[in-house]
Amino acid sequence: GGDSWTPIGTENVPFTGTFDGNGHSITGLYINASDSNYQGLFGYVGPDGTVKNLTVSGSVSGSSYIGGVVGRNNGGTIENCHNTVAVSGSGYVGGVVGINLGGTVENCYNTGTVSSENSNADIGGVVGYLAEDKYIKGIVKNCYNAGTVNGSARNVGGVVGYINGGGTATNCYNTGNVSSESTENHWVGGVVGLNKANNLYENYVISCYYLKGTADIGIGQQGEGYDATKSLTAEDFAKEDSFPSDWDFASTWEMSELLGRPILQSNREGGSGTPDSPYEIPDLATLERARDLINDNTTAATYRGASYVLTADIDMSKKYGEGKDKNSWEPIGTSRASFTGTFDGQGHKITGLYINASDSGYQGLFGYMSGTNSAVRNLTVSG
Repeated sequence: GGDSWTPIGTENVPFTGTFDGNGHSITGLYINASDSNYQGLFGYVGPDGTVKNLTVSGSVSGSSYIGGVVGRNNGGTIENCHNTVAVSGSGYVGGVVGINLGGTVENCYNTGTVSSENSNADIGGVVGYLAEDKYIKGIVKNCYNAGTVNGSARNVGGVVGYINGGGTATNCYNTGNVSSESTENHWVGGVVGLNKANNLYENYVISCYYLKGTADIGIGQQGEGYDATKSLTAEDFAKEDSFPSDWDFASTWEMSELLGRPILQSNREGGSGTPDSPYEIPDLATLERARDLINDNTTAATYRGASYVLTADIDMSKKYGEGKDKNSWEPIGTSRASFTGTFDGQGHKITGLYINASDSGYQGLFGYMSGTNSAVRNLTVSG
């Protein structure tokens, strides 16, 4: 019901300065500009322009060159940025950057939904279209996508939709579902949709990974570029040794026990478990991992006394319920490892809860809580 945001920087007047988010968030971004190009918090970033250390959430829709953080990056640098915006458009659409020409997108990630109903679109979880500009390569490095990428687009990639001449994707991964509803002339990949070289440059996709089952193949269509993609199971994603030595777990990456995959040290996803930065629970798999960490009485009480927030509704019914293929929920907290932290549902719902444990006590979504500081609040449960 409010106004549509006017992006910072245009094709005629690109942003060439420095914008440092200083770790803060811009929430409630709203853009509804189906006939306009260069849409995002920033519309057009030019050479020497830098956008860094920023989280953006909301929704963005436009025509072409559409991104959650930047619509078009021509030779600039986008680093340590995180997008939760739902992004859609009819041309080049990316979770973080719509089109990246000769610029660098580094240490960034997307958890928002990226989509397009245009059969000629190129969409990617991090970048929609990647290529060189004036013989300078476009780079996507140390980036990942955990959001859904889908629609009717021709080129759909978990990290990059389309790499044309002079583009490189290195040390990136995708765990979000990737799909296209188009029935012909489309390429879908867990990492890249279409990797196409030109006469001047080969394209390189190096040390990049995707969650098994999110797509059938790492690169939908491979041209003359270089393909080093690999699928990993959820179990392997949670192991540091599944990644090669060029993945720097000393200063760039760290393994998140809660999310079960690598996150960036300089751009941490999921919170720190403190009241000011609670652990974020976006889905059932993360809730289950939190439960397992809390209930493990052989480890330190770090997770038992931590702060958590639910960031979306969760439906348990596909996994929990009656029948041979369903399960009984194991509650959070036990008499030997009680939950002593805080859990804020933020008004969300957990539906489909199913427990069948007639011989066991301490049953519920939470089984056992203790301590004067423990709390569960703002939550609806059904099942």
